[in-house]
Amino acid sequence: MHNTQPWSWHVGDHRLDLYADRTRQLPVSDADGRNLVISCGAALHYAIAGASSLGWAAATEHLPGPDDDHLAALCFTPHPPTREAVARAELLRTRRTDRRRFIGWPVPTILLHRLACTTRYGTASAVPVTSLVERLRVELLVSRAMFAEDADQRFVSEQQHWVDGVRRATEGIPSENATPGAVDRLRPTRPSRFEDRGDRATDDDSATAIPPSSDGLIVIVTRDDDPASWLDAGDVLCRLWVAAMEHGLSLVPVSQPIEVPETRDSLRFDILHGEAHPVLLARLGWQVLSRSALPPTPRRPLDEVLGT
Repeated sequence: MHNTQPWSWHVGDHRLDLYADRTRQLPVSDADGRNLVISCGAALHYAIAGASSLGWAAATEHLPGPDDDHLAALCFTPHPPTREAVARAELLRTRRTDRRRFIGWPVPTILLHRLACTTRYGTASAVPVTSLVERLRVELLVSRAMFAEDADQRFVSEQQHWVDGVRRATEGIPSENATPGAVDRLRPTRPSRFEDRGDRATDDDSATAIPPSSDGLIVIVTRDDDPASWLDAGDVLCRLWVAAMEHGLSLVPVSQPIEVPETRDSLRFDILHGEAHPVLLARLGWQVLSRSALPPTPRRPLDEVLGT
């Protein structure tokens, strides 16, 4: 979330322990710590994939309790790396959040279901949104959530702090990654939380005007709404992202409708019929082939995130 990198690793003898770094939690948009733990779950997935590509198998123990920041432990044993493990680690290494516009080719429904079926992990899974009515409802919820956050100066200030704001060069989102369309002139077809707020809707009526879209929509959901499930959701996000990349798709996470309680409840009960808790929305589509490569977002120095 905003490249806050809210994790801390502690190293032992053939062992890594993952802790949540609450000092990097976003108090306005992530008061419950949901996005923080999802981010840590993604970091855990990366650690396992990286170790596997380097010849280490990781036995994972998930440890999150309601008030415990010790999220997981990894114990490593030697294991020859497979070609698939190396290829997967390389895909993860090159992954970017590309917010530029998708081309108009629709993502086939059968492909969305295939991606969702292969990414289940623990108590988390992925649910494709394919019917026209439900897709329009989801787009409406995204617009409502973005309008609500834009109207709250606390959200605006928190986001600005992490996008070329008051921070170091090793964290946050550089402007060329937040709004890459300004560089390639490939503006997104859907609103982005990082766009100039002068271009946004100014009232509820205009906020509900939704243009047609061929984007694929998948909701990452969990059985329970607790840290253990959120950690699983971070793993599902990585699995879904890699599977999308293997099919040539680009993926953009959309967290706003989860951050606003009203739209989160609507997503849960109106779209998911109360059967699961939504924790993240993913937008998928095909990118323009001539687009330039995005630079990697910065990372904190190793000695800040790894201790003994």
